[in-house]
Amino acid sequence: MSRWVKAWRPPLATPGYGGLTVPYSGSQRMNKNLYEMIFWDRLKELIDKDPKRAKRLMTDCPECCPGLYEIGILGNPKDYPSMILATDTVQGLLDGIDWSAGRRINLSPNELPRLDEILEALPL
Repeated sequence: MSRWVKAWRPPLATPGYGGLTVPYSGSQRMNKNLYEMIFWDRLKELIDKDPKRAKRLMTDCPECCPGLYEIGILGNPKDYPSMILATDTVQGLLDGIDWSAGRRINLSPNELPRLDEILEALPL
């Protein structure tokens, strides 16, 4: 028997929407502030699992992801979630989401985005 995780996914029109899917079983309608809290928790959880891997993922390609590279070089892994969310480009992405068009879905746990998928979805 499969165990399902309730999640929220931004609308298809959102760049990188699949990587921005977050686990969410609450009853409150998704909005930017709620999403930021959930997304921060998800980033923290994945980064805390393997901080060295997180740093490597963020610093592997300075040419293709200069924002991630800068955060990876200058920051401490415990600060990565806050630093990522504080960037103008991520804030711009979140400001562009039509929160009413996102949807709740059920996923198997291994279908939730991995850290590399999340980082690839970010415009950094």
